[in-house]
Amino acid sequence: MMTENQDAQHSPGAPATLPAELAGQWIAWNRDMTEVIAHGSSLSEVRQEASRNSEAEPVFQKAPKAVSFIG
Repeated sequence: MMTENQDAQHSPGAPATLPAELAGQWIAWNRDMTEVIAHGSSLSEVRQEASRNSEAEPVFQKAPKAVSFIG
């Protein structure tokens, strides 16, 4: 799990930066979008995990796929 303190560039009201290993996965954030509480390949799987983590109002997001940069 990632918390706001691990992301020095995080601004209030904006989601924290996601680690590269979560690219392309479904993400469940806590209500404040400061911590990833669940992640996985399907939305139903992530909903179940978020529910088990006792988050009353999770925010779901599909993380963008990783992009290769050549420069």
